[in-house]
Amino acid sequence: MKKANTELRLSLYKAEDWENELHVLFDEITDSSGNISKEVYEQDSEAAVAYAKIRAVYNRFTKDQLLDSSVDQLMSQRHVLNLLGTVKKLKCSDPNDFYRRLQHYVDSKEKVLSANGNVNNFAEREFEYWPLIRVVRIYVKAKALKTGAVIVDLPGTHDSNAAQAAVAEGYLRQCSDLWIVAPITRAVDDKAAKNLLGETFRRQLKYDGSYSAVTFICSKTDDISITEAIDSLGLGDQMTSYDEELNVIDESQLKLSRKIRELKNQKSDIREAAADEADENLEKWEALRDKLDDGETVYPPSDSKKRKHLAEVDDNTQATSGTPLTEEQIDAEIAELRQVKKDARRQRMVIEDELKQLEIQNDELDDQIAKIDAKKSAMCIAGRNKYSKTAIQQDFAQGIREMDIENQEEENPDDFGPEDEICDYEKVARSLPVFCVSSRAFQKLSGRMVKVEKFRQNHHDYS
Repeated sequence: MKKANTELRLSLYKAEDWENELHVLFDEITDSSGNISKEVYEQDSEAAVAYAKIRAVYNRFTKDQLLDSSVDQLMSQRHVLNLLGTVKKLKCSDPNDFYRRLQHYVDSKEKVLSANGNVNNFAEREFEYWPLIRVVRIYVKAKALKTGAVIVDLPGTHDSNAAQAAVAEGYLRQCSDLWIVAPITRAVDDKAAKNLLGETFRRQLKYDGSYSAVTFICSKTDDISITEAIDSLGLGDQMTSYDEELNVIDESQLKLSRKIRELKNQKSDIREAAADEADENLEKWEALRDKLDDGETVYPPSDSKKRKHLAEVDDNTQATSGTPLTEEQIDAEIAELRQVKKDARRQRMVIEDELKQLEIQNDELDDQIAKIDAKKSAMCIAGRNKYSKTAIQQDFAQGIREMDIENQEEENPDDFGPEDEICDYEKVARSLPVFCVSSRAFQKLSGRMVKVEKFRQNHHDYS
């Protein structure tokens, strides 16, 4: 029997924590008058999210029943109360099976398989666990964890769930290193270095002197619009030589396209005008040959164009439509028609060979375009990475500076001015490590993308 090498321990909230959470959620979905807020019906609003969270757990209630319920009524539901404070355990040796079983608990909806093995649309469950989950611990054999390291994926420090926020803060006090991960566009546009950390955590960093424990990771660096990056980063001049190369290639491809189109038309004309007509006439003349062999007198087909050698007989007298055909004349015509077919086939083969060569040339030009585009993309990515790193470091230091100013204004309002510098904020900025990464690019460089695509073709994608 294969030993399980992955273990899951899923801890659900205690009753008092869930009761406090329900109070917060009901406050979110009600307005100042105590009525249901109109924002409940606005997609992605905080009220709508809060209602969806309640609905996920208490799906046995109708919408009206749920909105008319109180926290005490919901807490009395035995199917939920019996789960609170419990720990779900799961062991599994197959990663894909483990993933699917885990999704049953942590996903708000799940994909189901039909009888033929296809993935159907999302189907709602009667009960969903995810709002009740306090923490999920996964124990797995992995090279990165062989020294006993623990990797913790924390909720944001601004999470509205008080219990989750408390768990996050507890881990933050224990972590030896902290990685802040955000998509590169959000990291810069939303000033994530300030906003994602939160004031409380920045204050803790300040007092603990643990700036060096923080690392900022910008993900999805290859998700970039080259045109926008060139404009925003001022890379137009650096792209001139690449654009000139692309223009030359475009002209070459245009000429190739015209030549390919001409050859395809020629190939079509040969097939229709020569080969098809030759087939039709050859069938008629072979039929005449069969009749002649049977002793019949045969004449040239009335709808067939006479060949030049039929226009004159041996004594140079003009042949007429009433002149019977000889065996030699029929054989000569059949031989010529077969030669016409052979020549047409040879011409098509020549054209096909030429088309193949032109298509190879066009593919080579496509490869050149791809390489140039890759160089342009790499330049844009490098430029944005450099800009983002500086911007994030400055945002981080600015967040610390703003906090220092607030503290000083509270402690020494008479002796402190906003222009006073408490510490070297440039040094604070430089001390923040910023890495710009792309998991998709890493997968490609590692040669794993092909394996992933093949796996998805042979197995159903549950992601």
